[in-house]
Amino acid sequence: MLGTFLIVVVGLLLLQNALGIGMATLLGLDPLMGLLAGSITLSGGHGTGAAWSKLFVERYGFANATEVAMACATFGLVLGGLIGGPVARYLVKHSSSPDGTPDDQVAPTAFEKPDVGRVITSLVLIESIALIAICLTLGKVVAQLLAGSVFELPTFVCVLFIGVILSNSLALAGLYRVFDRAVSVLGNVSLSLFLAMALMSLKAVGVGLRWRCR
Repeated sequence: MLGTFLIVVVGLLLLQNALGIGMATLLGLDPLMGLLAGSITLSGGHGTGAAWSKLFVERYGFANATEVAMACATFGLVLGGLIGGPVARYLVKHSSSPDGTPDDQVAPTAFEKPDVGRVITSLVLIESIALIAICLTLGKVVAQLLAGSVFELPTFVCVLFIGVILSNSLALAGLYRVFDRAVSVLGNVSLSLFLAMALMSLKAVGVGLRWRCR
């Protein structure tokens, strides 16, 4: 089941990139714009778009890449909400749990009930921030080692890989289990601040004039 899901996801990512590059080529635009309008932003979101756009600007001289990435990611976010909301509601109402109970009538588990299980405390937040700091440090080192090679990636991708390896290694060794809900809270706060700063710094007028000139 997991393998099938992985194949479907990878296929959709490739399809997004193929359509993006194809449409950009047909419209006489830079193929990099097609990549930004593909899986980079539609699947990766604002953070992924900002990271890759920086690489496009520095390495390939694609001006206004950040503005294009933010615009595409915002479009994908809004359209995904408009389409995904009704579709998700339909699937929930017309599906059932293994015991035959409709999904929208199943009692919430500990994941949906903050009062059940571990509680987010100051100590938990400090531990989570410490782990994030370790991932940031090691991820930056890995990104520097890969710089200039065929495997060069934005720093945040290396940080994500380090996070996956670290969290799973600690759990398998029985040393520490990452508190996903605490990490989610920190992530949501950080994402909100990032989006506010990124959108406030956009040069939307410049992007509009650039597209009009084309």
